[in-house]
Amino acid sequence: MKIFVLLVFMLILQSCQQQKSPEQSLSIKKRVFYNKDFKWEIAIPENFEEVSAAEREKKQEMGANKLKDNYGDNVEFKGNNIFLFKNEQANYLEALYEPFSSSDRDYSRSFKDVNKMIYETLKNPAVSKLDSSSTLEVIDGLKFYTFKIGVDYQNKTTMHWCIYSRLFDKKAFTVNIITIDTAKERILLDSWRNSKFGHNQKIN
Repeated sequence: MKIFVLLVFMLILQSCQQQKSPEQSLSIKKRVFYNKDFKWEIAIPENFEEVSAAEREKKQEMGANKLKDNYGDNVEFKGNNIFLFKNEQANYLEALYEPFSSSDRDYSRSFKDVNKMIYETLKNPAVSKLDSSSTLEVIDGLKFYTFKIGVDYQNKTTMHWCIYSRLFDKKAFTVNIITIDTAKERILLDSWRNSKFGHNQKIN
């Protein structure tokens, strides 16, 4: 079984255990990001800054080492980063893709495997409660496999992680929204749910 590792996995585990989200006012001005591979346009909230390639690679290596300790050779790293934006240390919007040559049915099983891996790895003494749900959600006419997980930490911080994923031909496209601030979660979900894809891709 091959498991694709989500880029910010280790970073989120660490930062959410250490922080609570401070009260602050939010700017709702947005910048438009366009990706030509998926003909995808999304508005990025102004108060989110892009994480550098060097920092992304560092966190990816940390996550790789952590997951290899748990899963050994069952973990495979072959993702391509589209972007990673953050606000403070524990609110993230990430997009990435990986090659996937099998069918949508195979991808559905793979997505469930990833979700199980995330759920099991989040079980640790710092966590007091875990909740999760799986469903399908339509974004701009396209169906996305969706996995949502809520994590209550012993330090009274609550993390919400929303994963959206689907196949575009032979590429598996994934968006992660990870927050400890409900106001920022609403803003990011609004941006994602109102994003647009090329009309020629609205096939299922």
